[in-house]
Amino acid sequence: MRFGVNAKEHRFETVTLFGHPMLFTTSHIDHSTIPRGVHLYAVRHHSENQGQPIQVCAWAVANRYGSLLSTTPIPLQRHPKYDNSFKDIDPEKDWVDNGYSVKLREYLEHYPIQKPRKRDHER
Repeated sequence: MRFGVNAKEHRFETVTLFGHPMLFTTSHIDHSTIPRGVHLYAVRHHSENQGQPIQVCAWAVANRYGSLLSTTPIPLQRHPKYDNSFKDIDPEKDWVDNGYSVKLREYLEHYPIQKPRKRDHER
């Protein structure tokens, strides 16, 4: 049995985070339904304001706000104490709710998966 919604069938809210268009949902996503090259992140909310995203991370159990998909990787910092990586969000500056929803297929038409760039010694 798979856990979470099928990313290929689900409708996502569109958001802009750190200047990049991304897909957001409060649902858990079945990892096996995410195409290779699409990055999955967890979003955490503030303890006192559950409607305010404050952190994007590799995974979240406590204060989980939702799931984020993106064709643009987010550079996360390794947490020194916990087995997780994260990047703080300023909800006033970094997070913009774009006000409409789309399916993953529609998002990928506008923001295709980025092919990894070859390193200089591989060219």
